[in-house]
Amino acid sequence: MYHNTNQEEGSTLIASQVQAKTQEDHIYAWFKAHPDKAYTPFEVQQYVNFNGDFNGKWKPPITSIRRAITNLEQQGKLEKTSEMRLGAHGKQNHTWRLKIDRGPVQMRLV
Repeated sequence: MYHNTNQEEGSTLIASQVQAKTQEDHIYAWFKAHPDKAYTPFEVQQYVNFNGDFNGKWKPPITSIRRAITNLEQQGKLEKTSEMRLGAHGKQNHTWRLKIDRGPVQMRLV
């Protein structure tokens, strides 16, 4: 889903909506291919090949990656984990992973 905060119209708006959907599709495919791992938005930006024609050289801005991850989380496809990692700007970043049924959590008896 594209958030039209700059009031685009017509073919420009349609192109932006398609691009945002494509970014989400690429990110979701990445998480589906790596179901047992969690990634920060910066790691997603680094690892996901958004356009094979450019050999992975084109990367969406981090704000677009974060938007796509948030949309996928709201759709129930990804889940935020409690794990955090140091990001590109020296700050802790949350991680997300594919949302799947991981079964019951086993409690530890003391």
